[in-house]
Amino acid sequence: LDAARQSKGPVDKLKAVREVFSRGDGTANLQGQSIDLTLTSYVQAPDKGRVEITIPAFNVTIVQGVNGAKSWMESPQGSGEMPEKMRDVTRKGLINSWFVDFLMPLNGSEIEAVALDDAGALPVVGGAQLNGKAADVVAVTIGDAKFTVYFDKQTHLALKTAYQSISQQTMEDIDAESLFDDYKDVDGIKLSHHVTVFNAGEKTLEGKRTQIKLHP
Repeated sequence: LDAARQSKGPVDKLKAVREVFSRGDGTANLQGQSIDLTLTSYVQAPDKGRVEITIPAFNVTIVQGVNGAKSWMESPQGSGEMPEKMRDVTRKGLINSWFVDFLMPLNGSEIEAVALDDAGALPVVGGAQLNGKAADVVAVTIGDAKFTVYFDKQTHLALKTAYQSISQQTMEDIDAESLFDDYKDVDGIKLSHHVTVFNAGEKTLEGKRTQIKLHP
């Protein structure tokens, strides 16, 4: 983690960020169809987040938000509280994403990090291969959020995270992965501008951040 933070940017800058605004374009794969969308997100430490998903082809915007223990969602079908399971996954997702961007806990909790072998099972000093790149594999726990991060052994930047998510259709638990690349400097911090998301082994989203603003 020390090496990863040195690659990311000055630690004082990583610690100073309290709010992030980002906007980007993406493509979602839903039931065999490819759908273009735009994504706008707002995250504020320690526990607030909002994402707006706009689908231009249908002139539809879906909004999801969390504020501590509260959550809500708005869509053409109506608005109301998120199901508890979706709220928890969304909240843990904020913690996961914040860690990838800043290697700091969003909510002020302690970080527990354990080096894993290439199978992600045993605490050993080793690594893994990811898309031809050697990676250091670290199991991270922040509060009740648990996920595994694969760091490039050469650049020490995050290549992938593996975590538990849920199916939007069935609400069942599924294994998920997010792959990161196209790192660019934003206010002295290297941030990924391209992400590809896989749910239960199937590619479900590919997005590119076109604007990122950081605030203390």
